[in-house]
Amino acid sequence: MVPETRGTWASEKEKEVVARVDVGGWAVSSVGRVVWLIQWMAASLTEGRKPPSPSHVLLSDACVCSEENEMASQDIVTFCKVDIVTPSQKLLAKQMTCDVVPGKSLLVTGPNGSGKTSIFRILRGLWPIGSGRLMKPCHSVFYVPQRPYTCPGTLRDQIIYPFSHDEAKLRMTTMVRTGHNFLLDDHLTVILERVRLVYLLEREGWDAIANWEEVLSLGEQQRLGVARLFFHHPKFGILDECTNAISVDVEEHLYHLAKEMGITVITSSQRPALVPYHAMELTLVDGRGKWVLCELSQ
Repeated sequence: MVPETRGTWASEKEKEVVARVDVGGWAVSSVGRVVWLIQWMAASLTEGRKPPSPSHVLLSDACVCSEENEMASQDIVTFCKVDIVTPSQKLLAKQMTCDVVPGKSLLVTGPNGSGKTSIFRILRGLWPIGSGRLMKPCHSVFYVPQRPYTCPGTLRDQIIYPFSHDEAKLRMTTMVRTGHNFLLDDHLTVILERVRLVYLLEREGWDAIANWEEVLSLGEQQRLGVARLFFHHPKFGILDECTNAISVDVEEHLYHLAKEMGITVITSSQRPALVPYHAMELTLVDGRGKWVLCELSQ
């Protein structure tokens, strides 16, 4: 087993990696592999086993990236006979196969330690797959972790991250060209109202700079993470227990909005209230390879 302190260190580094690089691009994939390799080597050395060869790791990385390129123009996330394997080489899910298409959101469930977080680390590019193929669009995928990254800057910056202010205004210009005529701050105000955080704007103002991780509760940070999702408006949202500190009624409200906006989500959650907002459920049974995929009645 990897010492607990090592596991905690790696987890914090993974959060930092996801927070500081492009949410959907190559940087996540490449830098994340370094974190994964450190974990795997630590586990191998602790258990007295020989670490994997660099060529093996690079081959897995190349396979994922190649398939992502092939799927870049298609709106689908596909696991094809994927083995979910931890850095200590424990098999959590064997030959997992699942297609997530627009409008058919997926709920990932299972007991603690069954591998739910591992699936999301693979989706985020932090871990390579053990075998099989993972295919997903290179763009139109946005990741919202359990504790969203609060970047240095203003309240406005928290919503538009990772865009700069100029990039966000350019996005608004594009929306005007498609018939949506409103300014950036007007649009962000609507988003804050939708996630029920408009009181932050009234209290802080758009240009206030603060240590937002200390100023905001975890529930408020999670609602800002969802606000960030709504601003970027991707086709797919990867939601890793990102609303577990939010009351059930507000959580249901946010998922209803995401569905209205046409955002197809892949959610990790144990809350039964979220079942109606998903079309499929992937259950990781025991963390030893067994999994079950079923349709959910709407």
